[in-house]
Amino acid sequence: MIRTILVSTVAAAATLALSLGAVAEAGAGTTAEAPVVSKGALSTGEIATRFEAQGYVVREIDRERSHYEVYLITPAGQWIEAYVDPVTGETRHWEYDDDRYDDD
Repeated sequence: MIRTILVSTVAAAATLALSLGAVAEAGAGTTAEAPVVSKGALSTGEIATRFEAQGYVVREIDRERSHYEVYLITPAGQWIEAYVDPVTGETRHWEYDDDRYDDD
């Protein structure tokens, strides 16, 4: 009886170890770390300098997988969220961000 319990315990432990190894291996390629913009990308400082030269106030720059999200204030005081190509610095899309501080 003790041998049966011991064998069952060892088998359960081995199954658990194998399943944890599979989970760790499956998670190895995921993006748990911060997203990285491609090599050759402009730095956040360079992006900020380009917008500031045009009269905008840069409040925040977030790196995403394929672009930068740049939060700006226009000379007229409006908030804008711009999606910027990290290599060329070209603005792909922008929108007014009037609800920036809403809780909804």
